[in-house]
Amino acid sequence: MVQTNCPNCGKEISDQVKSCPHCGFDLQEKAATPADRGEAAPKKMSKKTMWFIIGGVALVILLVICLIVAVIAGVFTFGGTSRGSADENLLFDDGLVRFSWDGEEYGYLDKKGEIIINPQFDYATAFQNGYAIVTSGDEYGVIDKKGDYIINPSYEELAFGSEKDYIFIFADDDEWGYMDLKEEVLIRPKYDYASQFFTDFKLAIVYLDDAYGAIDKNGDYIFRPKFILFQGFTDSGYTGAAMANDSDREWGVINTEGEFVIETQYENFVYVCENDLVRIEDDDEFGFVDLDNEEVIDIQFSDASCFVDGYAAVANDDDEWGVINEKGEYVIEPRYEFINSFNENGIFLYTDDDEYGFVSIKDGVILRANYEDAYDFKNGLAAVLDDDEWGYINTKGEWVIEPQFDFASSFYDDGYAVVSDHGDYGVIDKRGNFVIEPDFESID
Repeated sequence: MVQTNCPNCGKEISDQVKSCPHCGFDLQEKAATPADRGEAAPKKMSKKTMWFIIGGVALVILLVICLIVAVIAGVFTFGGTSRGSADENLLFDDGLVRFSWDGEEYGYLDKKGEIIINPQFDYATAFQNGYAIVTSGDEYGVIDKKGDYIINPSYEELAFGSEKDYIFIFADDDEWGYMDLKEEVLIRPKYDYASQFFTDFKLAIVYLDDAYGAIDKNGDYIFRPKFILFQGFTDSGYTGAAMANDSDREWGVINTEGEFVIETQYENFVYVCENDLVRIEDDDEFGFVDLDNEEVIDIQFSDASCFVDGYAAVANDDDEWGVINEKGEYVIEPRYEFINSFNENGIFLYTDDDEYGFVSIKDGVILRANYEDAYDFKNGLAAVLDDDEWGYINTKGEWVIEPQFDFASSFYDDGYAVVSDHGDYGVIDKRGNFVIEPDFESID
């Protein structure tokens, strides 16, 4: 099991789930990559591939992802807005976690490992605001935390339509619309795809006739479907866009009213970062402009991620990776095989000769690349692979939890991690103690 991100709600998920456990988005049919569809025993996808997908580092991979899911999915939430206030990545959503004995029927455990809802569903999402989406056969319904049906399984597809409101996206004859918990239709199904409502802007992205538009909660168009979008709106309300009817497919930036703030002029997809710097590409080199289209960082990099927490990973002409700040100054010199764009407290994961280590903005290389595999530091610990066993280290390289697992996830924000022992999954705390014994085919 590997953590990646749902293309609909943006939350971290396992690469083995068939649908997003948070929002119910169907990943089995609409997965971005074969790894996202994987159901085999836990096997990590290439770290570079995972970084490129999550961080938006490689334009080509972004385009492949978007082309695969464009008709139905639309990768709307790379900007994170639709997550609303739910920035925490919790293992136990609403106090429960999904599990399976056999990988075929799913139920729910509490933090003590007690079965609260017996495994009986062909699929089940995480709970959100007291409800979860489940399937019986090929039909979707909604249950409460007692396991009782609130919406009987009678829909061809269901997903959470809002992080805060009791709105659901449903499909009828392959057309998508919105309804409430009482199954009263709020917006009749007529779209080829419909996203969650972006909490900050009270709009949802819809896909119709090969183009994206936006609607409000009354179903009225904020802007009609006329764009190609490969990114959700940033927290400040911007996204890269191209006109769907433009055969040259030039890219610019629009706001939540569908107005261009940077007119279409770039040959390749532009990506608006969280700091409102826009990553652009010209003649296979990357740089950054602001929302006035003024150049902030010269076009000079052979590759570049977007800015995350004030920093971007970039590669020079020799494909050596480093890290820059928002002024374009190197805070980590470009000398590495690869650097992940995400960091915790200025510590980045890097590779050298296909081994993994950690480099700090403040102290340089703090842990040399001696690990067979590794995840970023998260909540103070990093999962690393040593001699084919996973364990956890601190920033000094000290073993906090000795290597002993077949697989180990990063620690979630509620202080738990999923691990595998001889192919069976359980949950540990940050001391390495099992809070749920490894007795399950899957926990996520």
